[in-house]
Amino acid sequence: MKNIAILAVVVLAVSTSLASDRAPGAGSAERRKGAATPKEAVAKFADAIRAMDKNAMIACCSGSKTEMRIVEIMADFGQAVLEFKKKFIKAYGEQAWKDFQDPNKKLDAGNARFMLPSGADLEAAKKQKITMEKDGTATFEQVGSTQQGKLVKVNGSWFVDAKSLLPPNARPEDFIKMMTAFTALVGKYQKAIGHDGVSGEDIDVELGRAMVKLLLGFRTDQPHRFDIDKIASGK
Repeated sequence: MKNIAILAVVVLAVSTSLASDRAPGAGSAERRKGAATPKEAVAKFADAIRAMDKNAMIACCSGSKTEMRIVEIMADFGQAVLEFKKKFIKAYGEQAWKDFQDPNKKLDAGNARFMLPSGADLEAAKKQKITMEKDGTATFEQVGSTQQGKLVKVNGSWFVDAKSLLPPNARPEDFIKMMTAFTALVGKYQKAIGHDGVSGEDIDVELGRAMVKLLLGFRTDQPHRFDIDKIASGK
């Protein structure tokens, strides 16, 4: 069984078509003016991701209502991970967090690793070359991948194409459902952090097991290290 890592980085991939009901973000276009240039659009989006600012991320994107929900749930998940990290380090220390994030752990040793773009990655993204396409859109290299992100011009301003945030071949509805479930899972296991008798390694193992179950339906016969349902319910 391979190690399982939950990707919290906003994935920028190629979008093959534009939705007919496209609009700049959700809500008034006056409040979402986009960017004057493609390069500025990428820089604004990178800054929004770095701050994990949900409203700013939404303001940088254009898409249908369903496509904009992709941006929202990615921001929700990123915020949940950052809050989890903050509480984890406060309870167990920096070294425990490094152990939690160790990519070399085997599944049976726990591997609930989160991946967020680094500040250096996002700064590099802001400085990259933008390619103008014949159809009037623009493309750029996504953070941490060779796949390209897409920019669209709406009402004279540039936005990140929300649909292009989907991983390749993913259906929006399925992706939203999965990310919503992962966000809830992170929040649930955060409640075990610092609980009496629960170590950082215990959370690593149990959250890893829960992630694998959600992703693959895989279960292990190993005894649980703590009762997450009991802790989460406050009983």
